Amino acid sequence: MMGILTRMVNHILSRIFPTASKINNSPQQLQEVVATMRRDWNQRAVEDASFYVAFYQRGQPEEAFRESAQEVVQELIPEIGRLSQELPEGTFIRALEIGCGPGRLMLPMSRHVDEIHGVDISEEMISLASKRLLDVPNAHVQVNSGFDLSSFPNDHFSFVYSYVVFQHIPSSEIVLQYLIETKRVLRPGGVTRFQVRGAPHSRASETEPPTWKGCVITADEIVDFARRNYMELVALSGEGTQYLWVTLKKPKAHVPEIILDAVTAAHDGSSTVPQRGRNAALSLWVKNVSEGTDLTTLSVSINGTAVRGYYLSAIGWDGGCQMNVMLPKDVPVGLAEVALVYRGVVTGIPKTILVEAVDLIPRIIAIYDSINTTLLMQSESGAMKVLMEDVGEPEKISFRVGDQTLANVDVVSTNLFSRQFLFSLYFPSPLSGEVKLSIFIQGQELFGGIVKISAPSKSK
Repeated sequence: MMGILTRMVNHILSRIFPTASKINNSPQQLQEVVATMRRDWNQRAVEDASFYVAFYQRGQPEEAFRESAQEVVQELIPEIGRLSQELPEGTFIRALEIGCGPGRLMLPMSRHVDEIHGVDISEEMISLASKRLLDVPNAHVQVNSGFDLSSFPNDHFSFVYSYVVFQHIPSSEIVLQYLIETKRVLRPGGVTRFQVRGAPHSRASETEPPTWKGCVITADEIVDFARRNYMELVALSGEGTQYLWVTLKKPKAHVPEIILDAVTAAHDGSSTVPQRGRNAALSLWVKNVSEGTDLTTLSVSINGTAVRGYYLSAIGWDGGCQMNVMLPKDVPVGLAEVALVYRGVVTGIPKTILVEAVDLIPRIIAIYDSINTTLLMQSESGAMKVLMEDVGEPEKISFRVGDQTLANVDVVSTNLFSRQFLFSLYFPSPLSGEVKLSIFIQGQELFGGIVKISAPSKSK
C-alpha cells in the first residue's frame, strides 16, 4: 500500500514540477505531513471545531457559527453566477468543497447548487459535518487522503471551492496537488474559487504549529500554475495578503481576436481615476474575446509599465468582457496611456485616461481583541488589533498606551486596493484597567480613545 501511495505522489508531483529541483519535500516527507495534518485537525475538531474553523471566539453558539459563513458565501455565489454563462442552460450544478470541516459553508451553499460534496482530512470534522447536514439531502461528505480527490471521476463537478484550508497546509506541493486534481474533476467550462495565504508569515506566527502556520502561495506562483496547467485565471484579489482569492476556469477552446474598446474608472465608470487609494483602478472594456483568454494571456500596459489584471468578467455571447487593473504605484498625475496586451503583444489602439491627484487620509476601521474579535475597544488576551484604511506608509504609524509608546507591533497588509493594514499591538505586562490608546502619524495624533485591558485568563 505504501508503494502505491509513493508512486501516486511522485506521479502528481511530476505533473506539477517539470524538474526534480522544484520539489522541496520527498514523497515520504509528504506522507508524514499528511499524517500530522490528520492528527492535528482531529484534535482541533474535538477541542472546539467552531473556533478553529471560523476563528471568532471559543464556545461559539450554533447560530453565530452559521452566521459567520455568510461573508464567505458572498465570495462564492458570484462565481456560480459565472457558470450560467459558461455552461448550457439547465446544466446540473454539482459542487465540491475541499476542506469542508464541520459543514459551515456547505450548509448555505447547498441552497445554491443541485448537489454538493465535501471532503476533509479529519474524521472528527466529517462526523460533525454529517450531523450538521443530516437534513440536507443534496449534501454528501467523506474523509479523503489529504492530498488528492481520487474518489471522484474526471469532469464531475461544475464548481469547486475552498476557504481557509490551503493556508493551513504546511506543504505548497500538497496545495498544488489539490489544484491539479481540481482541474481533473472539473468539467470543461467549470470554475474553481479558492483562497490561499499570499503573504509571508508574521513574526507572531513563528511559534505556531506547522499545520496552523501553513505555507505561502504567491500571486506570481498562481499565475505560473495557471499558465503551465492551461487553466484560465479570471479573478485574483488580495495579492500580498493572507487572503489571496483566486478563480480559475477549466477551458473549452479559444480563437482570440481582441480589441480594446474603452477605458474607464472602475469605481464609477468616469474618465478620471484617482492616483491612489481604494478607487485607483481601471476597467478595460474589451471586444472579440474568445474562450481561452484569461489573466495569464491578457494584461495591460500603463505608460509603458506592465500591469496584471485582478478581475476578468465572464465572456459574453458577443465576445465582450470587462477587465479590471490597479494603477501602478508611481503613475504620474495627468493623462495616462492604457494599452491592452495579449500574449506579450499590444493589441488594438491604446486609450487614455486622466489620473487625478488625491491625498490619502488614514482612517480607523476597527479596534478589537487579538483573539476574541467580538470584543471592541477591549482586550482580554494581552494584545489588540487595529484595522486601518488609506494608510500610505504604515511604517509611519505608531501607538501609545497611557504614557508608554509600544515597541512590539506587527503589521500586515490586508487589502492593497484600499491600502488597508492590520496592526497587532502587544501590551507590556503588567497592564490592566481603562487606559488611553493613542495612534500617531509622524508624531501627530490621529486617534485617542479609552480601551479596557484585562489580564489574560489562564483558560484562554
